Amino acid sequence: MKQKKTESKKIVSAHGKRIWQIDLTFLMVFACILVLLLVAIDPVTALIVGGVVLAAYLIMMIWLIPAFFRSYSCIEEKDGLTVNGGILIYRRTRVRYSAVQYCVISQGYVQKAFQSCSLILMLAGSYVRIHQIALSEAKALKKKIDQYQEHHKPKTDDRRKEETYGTDGQH
Repeated sequence: MKQKKTESKKIVSAHGKRIWQIDLTFLMVFACILVLLLVAIDPVTALIVGGVVLAAYLIMMIWLIPAFFRSYSCIEEKDGLTVNGGILIYRRTRVRYSAVQYCVISQGYVQKAFQSCSLILMLAGSYVRIHQIALSEAKALKKKIDQYQEHHKPKTDDRRKEETYGTDGQH
């Protein structure tokens, strides 16, 4: 007997590495300005700070950003999402569409240029962020969640109203 395979779709990051590299480069510009200001005050401190900033930049560009996007994925399923991610600590989060209270689409200045965004799924007491997905994918996913919730919304029953207020309308 064959098992029916559930419908699933992997959502991939849209220009994610490039966006994080551009953001990191902008931060590097500010760090260089800080080092130049430190040169006027204390050249030895400026040299130490400059070396630390350069080492951190190289680690981020060469290892950390590519490692994050190699391990990050989001799998869309029939009744929920599975978000995988992490570098040192790998985390797999399963979110049912019924548990989502509302969705937020977040875009930064560089993300707008690449038509990319982050989708934040607000849950009861927590949230799940889906990083660097295409804006069209995020809108489609948000629409799918809204449709799922509308379709599975609990229906109000007139009997419950009568029990609450009584048959004569008094409390």
